Amino acid sequence: MIVSRFGEALRETVKPALDTIKFLLLLMIPVSLGVMLLDKSGILPWLARFAAPLMGFLGLPGEAALACLSAIFLNIYSAIAVMETLSLSGRDIIILTTFVLIAHNFIVESAVLKKSGSSASRMILIRLIYGFAAAWVINRILPPAPLTHTEAILPAIGLDVRELPSLLLIWLGSSGILIIRIAIIIFAVIFLQKLLDNRLLRFISAISYNLYIWHQVLAVQMRQAFFPDADAFRQSLPQQWAFTLLCYSVAILAAMLATFGVEQPIARLTQKISSNRRKRQHEGSQVANA
Repeated sequence: MIVSRFGEALRETVKPALDTIKFLLLLMIPVSLGVMLLDKSGILPWLARFAAPLMGFLGLPGEAALACLSAIFLNIYSAIAVMETLSLSGRDIIILTTFVLIAHNFIVESAVLKKSGSSASRMILIRLIYGFAAAWVINRILPPAPLTHTEAILPAIGLDVRELPSLLLIWLGSSGILIIRIAIIIFAVIFLQKLLDNRLLRFISAISYNLYIWHQVLAVQMRQAFFPDADAFRQSLPQQWAFTLLCYSVAILAAMLATFGVEQPIARLTQKISSNRRKRQHEGSQVANA
């Protein structure tokens, strides 16, 4: 049974994993290649010089602005491709990923927010402010980067076509390693998702939040009610096992009651009331238009 379950999960993993990898490659490869060409042609250092004051406020080099812009106008994966191409320290990557995880994919998500009735411009502003604030805080918390006193000399803009084949080979090597790593991670995550998709885990997932809320309160109350002698409890292994079993049993029952007896019925009732209200509003608008 276990072997068949693994085989079934493996078969269900292949297609979505390949589709996801294909989507990421179509996005990340052009971005990574573009950044490499900007760097080798001398354009990126000039762009970094203009962005250096703002990025320096976050403890980042100027070229990190390219990853920020890539995340804002595209998505997180394009920012990863940019970061992989740049020469960033571990400290830089931590600060940059903090910003990227908060402020990304503004074009697509703004359209979704607009359709849902929210203010897209307000949400963009909030996410930008929070992104910069979070990155600034991380910059202040992390140990300071070592100071370098060498003044960067900006290169001339231009790309020697004769060097292009060797540059492409180097880029293919570094990008190939990143692609393999991403493919392994995606395949493993989707495989585990398919493998763990069963009734027992769906049940645990449904009650997990209420189990988290109630287990500590119930454990304290049952400890005081059924095992009042603290010294005897600490010295008795059977009492500890009995207490553990009792806690798990009562906490699971309480979580089931809260989830299936209170939370989900109220959610269904609320959804029904909201649906009826929208239906009445739609019928009223049709009558008014008639």
